[in-house]
Amino acid sequence: MNNFMKTFTHKVNLEKLTKKELIEMIENRKRNEDSYIGKKIASLQGQLRFAEKIISLLISKKPLHVTDTLRF
Repeated sequence: MNNFMKTFTHKVNLEKLTKKELIEMIENRKRNEDSYIGKKIASLQGQLRFAEKIISLLISKKPLHVTDTLRF
């Protein structure tokens, strides 16, 4: 039994599942993982854009004042 299937064994007895139920469980898990990965990628892209803006401000050596608004 591979690691992927082991994740189901502590919750469900695989022998009692129908083929359709098992396929549905696997598809749902894949969809959830894809959604999680997509959210993580979007978060990292946002962090990267923020870092790029900060770096460009540091490189420009433009003095910043407390009242300046940074737009990202």
